[in-house]
Amino acid sequence: MNGGVWLMRHGALPPNPLRRMVGARDIPMSDVGRAQVQRLSRVFMPKVYKGLAAVVASDLCRCRETAALLLEACPTPPPLHIDDGLRELSLGHWEGYNRSEICRRWPGAHTLRGLDLTTFVPPGGESFRMAQRRALFTLARWRQRYPDGTLLFVTHAGIMRALLAHWLALPLSDALRIRLSYACRCFLPDW
Repeated sequence: MNGGVWLMRHGALPPNPLRRMVGARDIPMSDVGRAQVQRLSRVFMPKVYKGLAAVVASDLCRCRETAALLLEACPTPPPLHIDDGLRELSLGHWEGYNRSEICRRWPGAHTLRGLDLTTFVPPGGESFRMAQRRALFTLARWRQRYPDGTLLFVTHAGIMRALLAHWLALPLSDALRIRLSYACRCFLPDW
């Protein structure tokens, strides 16, 4: 029997006062984010690292760095794997733009997304449903590789919300109601 799954969000990003869409852009953590993860590594990792079969991180630098900082706290760290299946939901051509810019460039599209978060696909991006399927497939693939022991997945808020909605049997349309702070973690037994 497996030991469950830890889901963890990367540390804080640099301030984004214009609220530009981040999505799958490869933005590094801020110094504040690094400090969050370093504090967490001193408290959290000593309690769990011995039971970890592996750590799997998104390929974006903020998650790779989060995983590396966490593993520095382990005298005998578990294997670390990088997997783009844990990459944040792609907002396609919207990434780097804020809401008002999106509304000007793609009139009505942002409103449509708000009406159908589950299946709406931003130009060049993916829907929440697509991201959820990708993430579920990724977790299943790693669970097959490591059928015993606990796995730690270092990922992003959108992917965590999609996975938690599935775990909690919530409609995916309610995924944004799940509040996730930077460097948060949750444990899902028997997954």
